[in-house]
Amino acid sequence: MRLPGTPRECGPIWELGWVTRQLQLGRPVPEGNETIPVASIIGTVERGRDFDGCWHPLNPRLAKALDDIEAASPATLDHPIDVIRVDRAYFVNDGHKRVALARRTGREFLDATVSRVQTTYAVEPEIEEQAVFRTAREFEFRRHSGMAATFPDVRFALTDLDAYGELFQAVQTHALEMSEHAGRIVDRDEVARDWYATDYQPTVAAARTGVGQYIDNCSDADIYLAIQRRRVAWWGSECDDADCAAQELLVEQQLAAARRKSLLGLLRAPAGGTNAEPELLPLSDPPRA
Repeated sequence: MRLPGTPRECGPIWELGWVTRQLQLGRPVPEGNETIPVASIIGTVERGRDFDGCWHPLNPRLAKALDDIEAASPATLDHPIDVIRVDRAYFVNDGHKRVALARRTGREFLDATVSRVQTTYAVEPEIEEQAVFRTAREFEFRRHSGMAATFPDVRFALTDLDAYGELFQAVQTHALEMSEHAGRIVDRDEVARDWYATDYQPTVAAARTGVGQYIDNCSDADIYLAIQRRRVAWWGSECDDADCAAQELLVEQQLAAARRKSLLGLLRAPAGGTNAEPELLPLSDPPRA
């Protein structure tokens, strides 16, 4: 429900439970009392049905309660709220009305009792939902493939959220080939190191050299998967290696550019080749305590 006069651009408020499930966060740990920026308070622990993303009330009864508090007891804003911090973003446990009134009146800071949830990701107040979704899927790929353990700082930003399974399948195929060659089941971390060094990096390098300007704005993971799909499709033919696939991709993209279409088709780039690399939540460096 959107009350009359509420801006249409205000989407749903962030809910800590959803973020916790996506990023696999732990339990809050008490941190202490702080004065925190109101602009960094982006969500709620359990009142997602009461406010929108701009902290506007979503039902008339709550709207009236805010009006009454603002008129009768403006000093309420001086009482500390209770929040949970995830990196640099805060989620309200108690004090939702005080936050809504602070936003309404332009107050910049509020006193708060803060608990924190540790995360390896940099979570800023301006985070995007798609970046959280993509980070969650990318984490599963890195965990199951062994990349998280062997190359913890290497990231895999895929435009297509549903393509991480394909990327994992490429690692599994590499594991099968290595095991057949070695005559034993090769350790997952050994597979991850070898796949990254002998398949992923050379494939991306070959594509960037061969296709050049047509993929300058694409992520390495998108480039690798574009080549890998062609190698799988042409398996058993004379063109199932990375160099040949890159050359075929070049021809396709020259034709696509001539028709003013997207760079790699599946990347959904705008005409003119200004596609931005798909966004992931960056790793905290160093993790905030």
